[in-house]
Amino acid sequence: MAYDDHGSHVTVRTPSRTVEASQLVLTVGPWVPELVPELAPMVRILRQVLFWFDLRDPSSYARLRESPVYIWSPGTDPDDVIYGFPMVDGPGGGAKVAREQYVVETTADELDRTVTPDEIEEMYESYVRDRLPALSGRCVKAAACLYTVTPDSRFVIDRLPSSPRVIVASPCSGHGFKHSAAIGESLAQLTTRGSSDIDLAAFAWRAAGDPR
Repeated sequence: MAYDDHGSHVTVRTPSRTVEASQLVLTVGPWVPELVPELAPMVRILRQVLFWFDLRDPSSYARLRESPVYIWSPGTDPDDVIYGFPMVDGPGGGAKVAREQYVVETTADELDRTVTPDEIEEMYESYVRDRLPALSGRCVKAAACLYTVTPDSRFVIDRLPSSPRVIVASPCSGHGFKHSAAIGESLAQLTTRGSSDIDLAAFAWRAAGDPR
């Protein structure tokens, strides 16, 4: 995909069609460095791995089905954190447990989506076995995803300085899903009214670290 701001309109070109519009909203996640080069120096693309571990005893399913979403930081080490969700996929679906890492960088096109047995074992032995004893070491499924992160982990929701008809709503630094309703409403207001009911100053280009 490519786009051009002609001043009076924006042209978007894809492999299948060309579209002209008065404004363009880009919510492109880890493809930001390619589609918004101005933002590339401000973001890092990080591989994250998610795990779903099976129950040791099927009778504990009811308790884990009703458990809350949690973020667990048992110590002072900022890297020693896990988070998880209730067992929403049934007793055979596994309990989702994951952590975050901010060391290994990648790109959207180079992401390694294969989760290795070593990664599963390391997650279970280091973060799950002693904290969530209801879970076994059998990993029902695992997946890799991407965080697109700014230096202070804020969002970027702003018009491109070089193309005011283009609004960027990314990166979301790993927080986007739980704020998606408010972000979507703000984007709708920006495109239809020119401003949002929510003060978006904290998510402006300069707030994200733009030196200009």
